[in-house]
Amino acid sequence: MVKIPGLDGSGNLLSGIFDYMAFCLTSGSVNQVTEAGSGSVRIPGSKRLAENVQTFALTYNNGDVTAATAVTIDLQTRVTTRNTSAATARATDTIFLRNR
Repeated sequence: MVKIPGLDGSGNLLSGIFDYMAFCLTSGSVNQVTEAGSGSVRIPGSKRLAENVQTFALTYNNGDVTAATAVTIDLQTRVTTRNTSAATARATDTIFLRNR
């Protein structure tokens, strides 16, 4: 779960308003679920980010999430091609948090 400041129509932060996002792996798909705070322009609901996912992990660089300065994303996909051989791909990236 990620808590981020809400945005107005001009992209400015809304004081005291927060949006919440969750990222989850369900039935081989990674989904982003967004709940927008009152007055925020973010669109609430669910959005599929990836399909054919075998593993998905978000790892903070600190055991105390409130003290984390970066998040590493690790995603592995697998599909069966026409000739029934499996094709896999793995992506890993680190995102540095601006609030730190």
